[in-house]
Formats: sequence, C-alpha cells, structure tokens
Amino acid sequence: AASGFEKRWLIKNYIEIIKFLIEKKHRKFLIISGSDQFNEEEIIRKNFDNLDITFTSEKKIKDIIPHLIKCKFCVGNDTGFAHLSINLNIDTFIIYGDCPPQLYSDLIHPIDIENNIERSEKSIHNINVDEVKNKLSNFLNWRDGRVV
Repeated sequence: AASGFEKRWLIKNYIEIIKFLIEKKHRKFLIISGSDQFNEEEIIRKNFDNLDITFTSEKKIKDIIPHLIKCKFCVGNDTGFAHLSINLNIDTFIIYGDCPPQLYSDLIHPIDIENNIERSEKSIHNINVDEVKNKLSNFLNWRDGRVV
C-alpha cells in the first residue's frame, strides 16, 4: 500500500520478489494494498494462484493487524504499514525513493536509491530488484544461521 505514485515500487518488481521468496521455500504471504489497489492484487492473484496469500485492499486496518503480527519479516514501500511492522518488532525492508531513509530502529533494512540519483517522485523506480533480492538473501541466510 502507498498513498501516492512516488511511494509505489512497481508491481512487477514485487512479483519478482515473491518468486524469489518462493524459491527460498516461503509459502504464506500478506499483501498489504490500499483500497485503490485491487487491480494490482488481481495481477498477483493470477500469477500465484497456488499460494496462501492474504490480500487487504478490501479490509480495514483493524482486520489487517492480526495478519501483520504473524509476519516473519516485511518488504514494502515507505508507508505507514512498513513503519507499523517495525513497531510490531518485525524486521522490515523499506524501499525508499522520494524521501531519505528514517533509521530509528535496528529492524529497518533500508533499500535506497544510489547516491548519484536525485530524489524525486520517480526515483523509487531506479531501485533494482536484484538489490532487494540480495538484501533479503543476506537476511534470510543470517536468520537461518548460515554464513553470509
């Protein structure tokens, strides 16, 4: 979920992240979407019809939180739910773009634009899927006790 275009990483990128996590044996997903993102949920639904996925575009916040509490980690845009997950003690990979990272917790794993890219409403689209995969892979290996 994100309030505006400048905070939304492309849905095709999230599909690649889901595929990556499936390769890592993850089978349950919570897709937090805003009420205007039902169509994006449909794209995910069509790509992954055999997974256990909870979608939220038609849910109220109070109905999402019990699902969020169960998450082992979170990957998302720089929005309220990413910051809420940190407050719920969940390691959270926040994809930044138009705003610099807010590093107020060790649970934040920032994924930010390169130093040579100017912050703008389009800068989030310069963040590469492979960069996110690498950060997730390092985290998953560390969490599972493997040498990174």
